[in-house]
Amino acid sequence: MLDVHRLRVLREIAQRGTITAAAKALYLTPPSVSHHIAALEQETGVKLLERVGRRIRLTPTAQRLVKSSEELFAAMERAEAELALSRDEVVGDITIASFMSALMAVVIPAVSELGTRYPALNISIADIDQPKSIVELRSGAVDLALALDFTIEPVKQLGDLDYEPLLSEPVYLALPSNHPRAAGPVSIADLSCERWITPADNPCRQAVLQSAAYCGFTPEVGIVSSSHYEVIISAIAAGFGVSLLPATALAGYGESGVAIHPLTDVPLRRRIFAVLREGSRSNPAIAATLAALKESSDALSATFR
Repeated sequence: MLDVHRLRVLREIAQRGTITAAAKALYLTPPSVSHHIAALEQETGVKLLERVGRRIRLTPTAQRLVKSSEELFAAMERAEAELALSRDEVVGDITIASFMSALMAVVIPAVSELGTRYPALNISIADIDQPKSIVELRSGAVDLALALDFTIEPVKQLGDLDYEPLLSEPVYLALPSNHPRAAGPVSIADLSCERWITPADNPCRQAVLQSAAYCGFTPEVGIVSSSHYEVIISAIAAGFGVSLLPATALAGYGESGVAIHPLTDVPLRRRIFAVLREGSRSNPAIAATLAALKESSDALSATFR
């Protein structure tokens, strides 16, 4: 019978790409990880890792083994959830990973409410963007991850994970308040010659590039690239360029020095959803956290103009 812990080690290498990164995530040493893989190769009778230059990669057999093991890990999640259902109160330790704008606008209000409802539930919050947050979710380092996509080109959801929609928010065109077009009306196409400020390399950056392509131009990317919207808003106000801002970013940081206009030429909204491991949804602590996140999201949605 295959050793579950060794399967988890192989799965971690598949997620993180190197033995060193897997070892760090599992709180093991690289030699210990290599030992586990060697033992798993002996159990299975097949080679699981191969070298390509200075790097290693999973063999096709190892890739199939990792994919098949997802059913096993999902069953373990369901078993843990069943045990949790037998308790009289909602208890446990839950870690939520989220990108910054949703962390401030959705997660923190939800966690505050959870602390009042379930004092025995310990919630930790981690500021982690996707796709890294999904890697941490799969590894068990976090229990829920908030992720996002945009309606113009939705991110493909992964079949081995569970998704819960939280909100769909408007996206606005943002330009300096002293810009000649600041009073509007203005469209994305009207700003094709402007310098565009984009978030760091994530779905938000892709939304800017795809929206520009939708309007028939390739944007000149500006000198500021950040995953923090307070930096982007400050850069817009300083006249460094224009950008697209989701409603939650404005809810968190305000509009000082920035003119905001609804999109008229691109059918774009940003969607936020919770991601969890398959089989964990029925765990009372996870269910309570999901419910609080949904309530917080609904309250925020009511404020969108």
